[in-house]
Amino acid sequence: SIAAAVLTHFPVLEFLLKSSHVKISTHNIGIALLLLCLIQMASQSALVKTIGDTFSSAQIVFIRGAVGLLLIIPFVWRYRFVALQFSNLRLHLLRALFGVLAMACQFFAFARLPLAEATAYSFTMPLFLTFLAAIFLRETITRTIWVATFSGFIGVLIIFQPGQLNLELAGLIALGGALFHAVVVVLIKKLSALEPTITLMLYFPIVAVIAFLIPALTTWTQPDLLEWIYLILIAAFGVCSQWCFIEACRRVHTPLIAPLDYTRIIFAGVIGYVFFSELPSLVEVSGMLVILASTLFITLLKGKQNKSPEASL
Repeated sequence: SIAAAVLTHFPVLEFLLKSSHVKISTHNIGIALLLLCLIQMASQSALVKTIGDTFSSAQIVFIRGAVGLLLIIPFVWRYRFVALQFSNLRLHLLRALFGVLAMACQFFAFARLPLAEATAYSFTMPLFLTFLAAIFLRETITRTIWVATFSGFIGVLIIFQPGQLNLELAGLIALGGALFHAVVVVLIKKLSALEPTITLMLYFPIVAVIAFLIPALTTWTQPDLLEWIYLILIAAFGVCSQWCFIEACRRVHTPLIAPLDYTRIIFAGVIGYVFFSELPSLVEVSGMLVILASTLFITLLKGKQNKSPEASL
């Protein structure tokens, strides 16, 4: 795997990990990778917000795909004998297609709705994911996971106060994007048990480049140097978050991803405060605390279960 390759190329890191007396479980590594992924996704969204008024969604998606493809080509070449596999081509293409659709819906919603409203719709994804995991992955959704998932969603409702939302076309598209995102998670979870990470990362940028080439060219705006840096960072965050998420899926029970995904709003709130001077209100802080409490609850309880095989979530 790429993780093993990283340790091979950085022997000091391998030595420190092996000599450490702290035992880190596979589950906790997965949780850490998932949280790192969510931080990167929040950072990517902040960058999209920064340049979203200058460039079309099609151009941003196209550049995200093109630069992302360039970033992973060295790894594809290094592991070409395992990366260029076509045994599950249909699933890979479905995953890439739904991924591109989810990104397009998200950018469409961000362009036509207030950022807070578009983000509120995106947080229906964990609910979709919990149901899809039970239906298609046949994973057990225990009462504890349902409680944590809905508790986190209540925190989101506290923050965004849905009575102020107007469900129009852009809102429906945002909900569609959340559903597509949940489908992507299910497909990644299924493929992660069959394919190496680099193979899963290869198809998405290819489909994104092909699908958005013409729309991007017809709405092209020439970026300046700073804007190119932002666009490259968007792609870099996208690639890194994708790797972290795929590796997390190998280690974390799918229903646990749902309540943990809500922490993305906390990371987004911190980034908004630091870089955009967006100070959260007392109500928003209350909602964040509810989300944080539900996340800590499910994470700590799962940790106790790992230590005690008899326990059950």
